[in-house]
Amino acid sequence: MALAKIIFWLPLGLLWASILYATDIQILVVASPERDALQRQYEDQLAANSKDIQVFKELGIIYHMQAVEGTRPHPELVNKSYNLLKRAYEQDKQDLITLSYYGSVTTMMALSTDDSMQQMRFVKSGARRMDKAIKKSQDNIILRLVRGNNSIGLPKFLQRTRYAVEDFGHVLKIAPSLPLPMKAELLFKIGEAYALMEQPSEAESHWKQAHEVAPDSTFGKMAQSRL
Repeated sequence: MALAKIIFWLPLGLLWASILYATDIQILVVASPERDALQRQYEDQLAANSKDIQVFKELGIIYHMQAVEGTRPHPELVNKSYNLLKRAYEQDKQDLITLSYYGSVTTMMALSTDDSMQQMRFVKSGARRMDKAIKKSQDNIILRLVRGNNSIGLPKFLQRTRYAVEDFGHVLKIAPSLPLPMKAELLFKIGEAYALMEQPSEAESHWKQAHEVAPDSTFGKMAQSRL
């Protein structure tokens, strides 16, 4: 079965806006009037032939997030994001946030072709970029969230699902004071990853934990529905 037929995405929960608040990308990751205004500003600058790396990076991240806010990555937005993040990365190869989002959207470029070999090239090169970013900054929560969500959204035969367990688990370890709804989201997604890896007991254990820590939260309720 072609990769483009089975790839899916589990987007970042809205609650993560607060943990990203202090970063320069906090406004980029969640749909809002502020993001819409920033997008229009950057699109105008791009139309005026701007060469500003900030425009390439931040508009690329906005398109990345918009691409995955539906039930399936949107091909046109994926392509726009890929081109902009590639340009941003070429200007600054030390920016790990750019590298990570560039890697994530590269894997989604597999949707742009029916050629299975080309699909695998996109996925492998994108995965390498995300792995490289985390190798350079292992406790960076943004990098972990990007790779974790990307990994859980790829077919299990690619053997990337385990990184969702690793990345979300690492965030829980290094940020023990996270609000309970955020912990529930991470635990729920770890459960989803274990289910994809056909480890039902581990999946059930994490869904139970997700429900217990925040039973009335969105992911707490989703976890209960899995039990």
